[in-house]
Amino acid sequence: MDRIDTMKVFTRVFERKSFSAAAEDLNLPASTVSDVIKKLEAKVGVVLLERT
Repeated sequence: MDRIDTMKVFTRVFERKSFSAAAEDLNLPASTVSDVIKKLEAKVGVVLLERT
C-alpha cells in the first residue's frame, strides 16, 4: 500500500472508531487493516490507536 492508501485506512479507522467497520467500508479484510495500522505505527514510532 502506498502512503495515500495507508492514510485512507488510518482516517477511516479513526472516523469509524473500529477496525472491522473501517475494513468493511474499504472492502478489505480486517487483518489487512490491522497490519496497515501496525506498520504505520512502527514507521512513525508511536501508538496511534488504542486497541481494546
